Amino acid sequence: MVDYSETGLGKSTIYASDYDPALLQPITRSKARQQKNSREFPFFGYDIWTAFEVSWLNTYGLPQVAIGEFTFPCTSRAIIESKSFKLYLNSFLQTVFQSKGEVTNTLVKDLSSSCGSTVDVAVLLEGLGRGLVVEPYQSTIVLGAETIALAGRVDQKKSLLEKIAEGKKLISFAHTEPRSRFNLQHVELTATKDGESYKLNGEKAVVHNAETADLIIVSARTSGGIRDDDGITLFLVDPKTEGLEFRSYPTIDGLRASELSFDSVVVDSEQVLGGLNTGLNVLERVIDRASVLLCAEAAGAMDTAVKLTVDYIKNREQFGQPIGAFQVLQHRSVEMLGAKDFSRALTYRAAGLVDEGSSNDRA
Repeated sequence: MVDYSETGLGKSTIYASDYDPALLQPITRSKARQQKNSREFPFFGYDIWTAFEVSWLNTYGLPQVAIGEFTFPCTSRAIIESKSFKLYLNSFLQTVFQSKGEVTNTLVKDLSSSCGSTVDVAVLLEGLGRGLVVEPYQSTIVLGAETIALAGRVDQKKSLLEKIAEGKKLISFAHTEPRSRFNLQHVELTATKDGESYKLNGEKAVVHNAETADLIIVSARTSGGIRDDDGITLFLVDPKTEGLEFRSYPTIDGLRASELSFDSVVVDSEQVLGGLNTGLNVLERVIDRASVLLCAEAAGAMDTAVKLTVDYIKNREQFGQPIGAFQVLQHRSVEMLGAKDFSRALTYRAAGLVDEGSSNDRA
C-alpha cells in the first residue's frame, strides 16, 4: 500500500482564513505506479475536477462566485490531494482579488508550481480561453517570466520573478520584426557596444502589452548576419528609455499591441539577459512553449463557441420548431465538436513533447 500519512487525509483540519498556496499537497503519481511495477501505461486520459463554487472578494469587498474546471493529464508528475485542494480553494473566500483574471492567474501559478509540468499550465490556459479572459498572462508569465527563469542571472531572477508572481511587475516580449515572418533567427535590430552600455537601433512588431509593461525583453543582433543562428542577445529595456517610440493599437482578440521603434536606445550592460550572442536557444525554448499554451487557450475558446452554438440552436425556433432539429445544423454542430476535440488532442500531444529533445525534434 502507498503511504499517504504525510497528507491531511483522516486528520482534523483548521480552515484557513486567508489565501494560502502552501495548503496544496501534491501526490507524486510514481508512488502508486511503482506499486504496479510499471513505468509506462498503455492508456491516456485526464483527471477532470469541477469546483461548483469558487468564491473570492472584489476590491469593494463584495463576494464573487464562479465555477472552475481543472483538468490534469495522466502524464503529469503529480496530482493534488483532493482534501488539500478544497482547503486551498476555500482560502480564497475572504481574500481580495483585483479581477477574475487575477484569480485565474493565481490558480495557474500555484497549481503549476505544485504539479510542475507544462501540461498543467496548458490545461489552465484552456480555462482562460473558455472564459475569454483578457489579461497579460501570455506576455508576462509565459514569455516574460519563462525567459527570465531560463536566461537570467541569479540577481535578475530574484529581483524580477518575485515581483511578477506578486502581480507587481508586467513584462512584454519584443522579438518579431516587420520582415521576420516566422523565422526566429531573423533579427535586424542591432545592439552596438558603446563603452559600458549598448545602443539599440531598429524596429519590433506586434509587441503585446508593451504600453503597460514595466520592462520589455528585446532581442537584438550583436554580431553576424540578419539570419545567423549565433549573434542574438536578449536585453531588458525600460519602456521609458529615451529614443524608444510606441505606436499602439487594439488587436482582434481584445488585447493591445504596439510597433516599437528604437533610435539609439541606451541599455546598460547589466541589463543583458543571458549570454552574449546565445539568445536563439532561449528564444526557441520559450516560443515553443508559448505556442503550445496559446493553442490551449484557443482550444478553450473553441469549447465555449461550441457550447454557445449548441445552446442557441436548441432554443432558437423557426417554422414551429427549434432550428437544432434540422439535420444540416446537426451535422455542422458535430463537425464543430470534432474540430474542437481534435485541436484539443493535438495540443495535449504537443504539450507532452514540448520539453523533449532539440528544436528539430519538437517540431
